[in-house]
Amino acid sequence: TRYAGDQRFDHGAPWFRLDDPRLARLAKSWTERGVIARRPDDDTVYIGTPQANSLAVHLASSLTDFRTATRVQEIAQVAAGGFRLVWNSGDTTDSGQFDAVIVAIPAPQAMELLGPLSPALGETIGCATMAPRWTAMIETDTAPTDGLTVPTTDPDLESVILNSAKPGRPAIEGTSAWVVHASEAYSQRELESSPDAIAPVLRERFERVLSEHAIHAPVRSVSVHRWRYAFATRAASETGEALADPQLPLYACGDWVHETRPDRAVQGALLSGMAAAGLLLGRPGPKRETVPDDFFMQISS
Repeated sequence: TRYAGDQRFDHGAPWFRLDDPRLARLAKSWTERGVIARRPDDDTVYIGTPQANSLAVHLASSLTDFRTATRVQEIAQVAAGGFRLVWNSGDTTDSGQFDAVIVAIPAPQAMELLGPLSPALGETIGCATMAPRWTAMIETDTAPTDGLTVPTTDPDLESVILNSAKPGRPAIEGTSAWVVHASEAYSQRELESSPDAIAPVLRERFERVLSEHAIHAPVRSVSVHRWRYAFATRAASETGEALADPQLPLYACGDWVHETRPDRAVQGALLSGMAAAGLLLGRPGPKRETVPDDFFMQISS
């Protein structure tokens, strides 16, 4: 979720499906707690409320040491066992030692970190391919429409979404928030273009779509974001939901491990993370923890 004053733009996954039976009780719990809501015009689809990252914030709320805006630069094995991680946060570089590592980042970045430590794991990760996505965040005068989406036949656009019409979004008088996702083909073609070059193009395409549907909503501002690794186009594994080198121990998870359907990417990431946690907690050794029977249900509370 990107903020611009009081305006919010869900510039990542706009919504998602949770139709795997293993997530049914969690989806019910999250809905009851207001973390997610069913899409008004399609009750098979969920939307994070009051913003797209609400589910991630909810799941992270019980973590005792959670750091954002931090980049792990290096993972090195320690002779006595475990790993030493070096990370950078702003102008500060720090390090720490850990018993095990789970990586939940896009496949190319996971391969960069884990490949030197486990060539076999890196090779499996490398089987995944990911596609980019250019996304525009557009603020307009209040749009005279209540629909969540505006249909488009433009081959360079994937979707035009009225973000401010989603459940739980703040009503800001006189304005509407839109998110425009470019197509995979356009995003691949313009992958290395600058934001300054992309913004006017997506604005013009957006204005054309509104005009075609007789929606009068003058543009106030436009910003764009490039997701270099937006979604998987080929999965790393046909059988497992998480990847591991348990001898080290190193683990990798993410939708790209086993899921290539964009509308189920969030579901794929959830299942992959749960699988990685199960592999870690189930590994043999003196430091093995006892796993409560309701371990996975606890993340819904």
